[in-house]
Amino acid sequence: MNETSLRILLPRLRGPLPAEFFGARAGQPPEGAVRLWPGLPDAPREGRFCPENWPFSPKQAAACLGDMRGMGQAALSGLCVGGFAADNARLAQHAAEAALCEALTGSGGNTGAAGSAASAREDLIARQQAQKALLWVWLQEERLEELAALAAGLEQSEKKLAAALGGQGQGAALRADTGLVPPWRFVAASAVRFLPPEAVIIAEDVMAEDLAEILDFAPLSPHLAKDAPDFLEARAPAWAALGRSHPVGDAALDAPRIWRIRRSA
Repeated sequence: MNETSLRILLPRLRGPLPAEFFGARAGQPPEGAVRLWPGLPDAPREGRFCPENWPFSPKQAAACLGDMRGMGQAALSGLCVGGFAADNARLAQHAAEAALCEALTGSGGNTGAAGSAASAREDLIARQQAQKALLWVWLQEERLEELAALAAGLEQSEKKLAAALGGQGQGAALRADTGLVPPWRFVAASAVRFLPPEAVIIAEDVMAEDLAEILDFAPLSPHLAKDAPDFLEARAPAWAALGRSHPVGDAALDAPRIWRIRRSA
């Protein structure tokens, strides 16, 4: 019996980062596993999961990504992103309050209808911020790939120069600061808003190592283990996987999820 559930690889959106540059240890992904597409135009037909509940159209997502590119490296640093996230939270709160007031005014005092309208508004804002976060992650991974290619080119140039001078290159291999890699919790918390409840989240690299210490994993059931003998599985809400101690009152983070890691994680 083959598994038919959607299997999503996290936390990388574009693919594994160059291992020789970032020290990543991602193994071969299981057959049929796909990566999350952040809603940009021209989505690949294979190897990607394209959710239907993106708040932005592909054209809008591309425009948002273009704006992020224009910010420059300084505006894309961790400090600026933290400030951006804080501003987004305040804007979301203000927008939700405004939506509630508008709903109360237009509902003739029907607090149930007003509450539903406000809840829908809050969900939309949360999904908008989550998609923006994933677009930023996509851009950051793109820049990291460019950085890795530049480092590889410099290393090859050093070797050629050393050979031309009759010696051997003695420089240490260039490695990236792992702090440049988008944190997996940031990616996962955004991604779960667009994944169906039955999706299986397959953690890679550092995310898998951390989850191995956070969640209680067990071997897969026999019929599933035939297709993925090297994997372990845990069932827990996202808030638990993210290391929080209790539910957060957010359906996307409080809903049960399926997590998998390799036995060696």
